[in-house]
Amino acid sequence: MARHTQFILERNFSDHCPILLRSTYVDWGPKLFRVLDCWFHDKNFRKVVREWWSANSIRGWSGYVLKEKIKGLKQRLKVRKKEQFGDTQKKILRVERELNVLEVEGDQRQLSDHFFISKTNL
Repeated sequence: MARHTQFILERNFSDHCPILLRSTYVDWGPKLFRVLDCWFHDKNFRKVVREWWSANSIRGWSGYVLKEKIKGLKQRLKVRKKEQFGDTQKKILRVERELNVLEVEGDQRQLSDHFFISKTNL
């Protein structure tokens, strides 16, 4: 028997409140391998990928080798992302909290242009 719960999340800077639905019975499979566009603007990105790919030799049938190499590369890029950009999830949560404060302040009073300029360091 599946158990479902729903949570109403903060609306952030939208005029909609997102709803998070959780199910204890859903297996979404492995996490996807994601590459951010900004990585391709980094002149060392291709070098890091090429060096890692060349340095790791895995034996087995070609599908298995490809899967294991991508899995290892994913871990290497995860470490590199944290080294280069820090904890982006914490940064996102901080900015969301600040935007929520601005949203509440904007509902309570008229915010001036000067106020927004002073907050541009988000």
